[in-house]
Amino acid sequence: DDLGELAAFGSLVLGIDEGDGWLRAQNPSGEIRFLPMEIQGVPVLSRTGAERQREALQERRRRKEEAEQHQRDLEAWQRRAAEAERLHQERRRAAQAHREDAEDPKADL
Repeated sequence: DDLGELAAFGSLVLGIDEGDGWLRAQNPSGEIRFLPMEIQGVPVLSRTGAERQREALQERRRRKEEAEQHQRDLEAWQRRAAEAERLHQERRRAAQAHREDAEDPKADL
């Protein structure tokens, strides 16, 4: 065994879980090495690095998409509100014009 090639405690190791209790990894020289997932029943490797990063990235994407959808919804509601206000003002002007016509004695001629 070459002790110089041991992964230091707390270091990140990129590898493939073989599903049999071993992680297949490549050392800096490009040689394939196998690391135990646990020793005497005690976990010595965890999937925290890549999986947490992937989950965080997925969560950021989900939140971004949700925020973008909320923004689109807000803009749609603002357009509807502006259109409703425009129609309200138009009807108000028409009603005012109708009242003025009804009050104008020249309108009867």
